[in-house]
Order: sequence, then structure tokens, then C-alpha cells
Amino acid sequence: MSSKEKRFHETTASHGTHIRIWSPEEDNHTALQAVLDMLRSRGWTIQTDQEILERYPILADDYFEGQKGDLKFKAKQLPACSNLEFYQDINTKNRHGGRYDFDKLIMMPYLIRCQFLVELKHIKNFLVGLGYTDQSDPILKTAEGKIKLHFVKSCHHPQESMSFNLKNIDGQTSDTYNSTGEDGKIIRNGDIKYFRDHKGRLMRGTVYHNINNMWWVLINKHYYRNMADFELFDLTPENSARKIVRHSGHHNPKSRWMPTVEEMQTWQKEAITSGKAGRVKTINEFLEYLYSIDWMTRCFQFVLKKNGRIGLVETKGSPCLAFLGVPRKERVFDPPRVIPIYPKPQQMSSTESGWIESLRDYIVHGPGPRVSTWFCTDSNGEGSTAHYWPGVREKLIKMGAMAVTAIEKATS
Repeated sequence: MSSKEKRFHETTASHGTHIRIWSPEEDNHTALQAVLDMLRSRGWTIQTDQEILERYPILADDYFEGQKGDLKFKAKQLPACSNLEFYQDINTKNRHGGRYDFDKLIMMPYLIRCQFLVELKHIKNFLVGLGYTDQSDPILKTAEGKIKLHFVKSCHHPQESMSFNLKNIDGQTSDTYNSTGEDGKIIRNGDIKYFRDHKGRLMRGTVYHNINNMWWVLINKHYYRNMADFELFDLTPENSARKIVRHSGHHNPKSRWMPTVEEMQTWQKEAITSGKAGRVKTINEFLEYLYSIDWMTRCFQFVLKKNGRIGLVETKGSPCLAFLGVPRKERVFDPPRVIPIYPKPQQMSSTESGWIESLRDYIVHGPGPRVSTWFCTDSNGEGSTAHYWPGVREKLIKMGAMAVTAIEKATS
């Protein structure tokens, strides 16, 4: 595709409110300004983006914001293209406003959504009149049509137009590595496969290969999902339960348990009087626990050196593939392998590094707001081991290592 081709793409087909305009480099800024002038003539109030002007004034000439009633937009012009994204602040989920919500089109109240679609139509007609090509995805009403469009757009499939029939590719499959179901059976296009949703409910659909080990699952006329091969299986008497009740970290009252001020002070005093050696022992027991519940792929242990400084070693571990049904093949290090922990813990994932750094500071400096409460909130309630969240939170509070907002809430 030529870099000088004049084209645009809008995202209402995927419930978005975004439009991107590509122009020859010398005309790029002119195109956006022409669109903004057209919107002004339709009653929009448009100005420089005030947030950018305040925080990054050197960039302010390329950022704009507009409002017409309750409908708003942010726009920016870049060397290669220009962007406009519409939103509203009436019905929102994100605490920072509708600009940061997903599914902006669905979130819009009915009248605001109608207003947006009218304004978008005027922008598209205006650009077409300037010689721009509309390359937006078609708005498809059926799940089958959306899967076919994925096939046409993907470079991994030979289909080039929507005229093909999905049934024509029934029986085809990917390589064995990417098409083996949970039960070990090979998955083929057109197969009826079962899976469980996030609540453990049994569901089924017709599968078609997407990419790698991902498969489109056509559930009904209007609904489809993208799922991994290891989530799909054939129905047997052993796995035919309509619903499996799974452990969850969501809405567990224990995750909101708050101790008294006296209890907090007692635990903090114990952590202080136990000294650095006592805190090392406590944290090592905690790390052993995290490893036992598969929250860490390796078992780390702190050591107290002769000079009084602390170090970190790895005693055992291996990648945890429990979510794939693959048992852990543990490797034991004898002697333990030394892991650098300054300036930041190294040779581990970013999540594990965050844990180790917080616990390291707890050992060195004593109790206080060391471990963020982010680690133990209901929002982290997904996954096969999510039900451990409340227990981990309780352990951290009793060690005095949790970010201690508990005292403030207990006294309010």
C-alpha cells in the first residue's frame, strides 16, 4: 500500500469511536485542520488540548479537543497520520472518565451514540469528497460473518474475499502442536467442541482455526469467542457437569477483613523486636508458601550475611505450566544459586521482582507500607489459584508487611 495513498479507517465495527486518517506527508496536517474546520461549522467548540498544553506545551500545536453538547473528542496530528477519538463522560466505568473506557460506542447513552454516528457520517462524507478512500471494516451482524472477515484480513489464511463458505474448510486443521485439545484429541475446523466460561458453565460451539493455538468458537448466530486449544474438549460422562464451581478471589469477605489498631501494633512490634534475622525467617516461610501455591515459579530464600547485609538465593524451581496441565519438573540447586537483588532483583519476572523488592525492604527497614495492597484485592480474583488472595493478604498484614491503610480504616 502506497504511503502517499489518501485513506481513512474508523472503528465502529469493533464498537470503537476512533477514526484515523492517512495522507501524503505534506498534506497530513492540512487534512486534520480541514476536518476540524468542518466540525466547527457544525457547532463544535474546538481548542488546543488543555492537558497537553499544561504538561507538554512543546507538543500542544498538534493536539486538539472538542465538544458539542455531551459528545467530546480528542485529536492529534502525527507525521504519518491524524487521529480523532470520540467519547462521553455521562456513562463511564473508568474513574478517570469515558476517554479511558473500553467499548466507548456501547457505553454511550442512546442519544449521544446517535449524535456520534451523525457526526461520523459527516466526517466520512467530507473525507470522501476530498478524495480519501474509506478502508473501514464493514459492520457485520452475524458471528459467522465476523469470523469470515478475520479469515480475509489474516495473512495466515488464503481467503481474499467474503464470498467463501466456512463449511468449505471443515476438516482442515493446524499442526499438532497448535491443535491438541484439553483431552489430547486433534481439533479440526467445523468440529463441535465444549469449553467452560469464566464461571465454570459448560458451553459449546463450532471451531475454526485462528492463528497459532487460538481457535474461533462460533457459539450462536450473534456470539463467538477466541479460545486456546487447551480449553476445548469433547463431552464425556466425566466432564459433563453443567457447571463447575471454581474457587474465586472475588467478593470473599476475608479479603476485606480489617484488624484492630491494637492487633496491628502488636504484630508490628513483634516484627521490630525479632530483628533482621527474625524477619528473614518469617519472609522465607512466606516465600516457601508462595512457591507451594504456584504463585512463584521458583523458590527464593533470603540469607543474612556475616556483615549483616542480606542476600537472595534460589533453592529450587522451574517454570509453572499448571495452567496447561503440565506437571512441574522441579530443579533443586545445591548449593543454592545466588541472585542479585540490588539495585533491583534480577533474573526473574517483573511480578516476582516486585514481590522480592518489597519483601527485601521489609527485612531491611522493618514493618510499614512495604507490599502494595494491589497484590491482594478483589480485582485479582481470576485464575485457578485466585482463592489464595485473602489468605496471602492476611499473612502480609500479620507480618506487618502490607501497605498499612488498615489502621486508618479501623479508627475511622
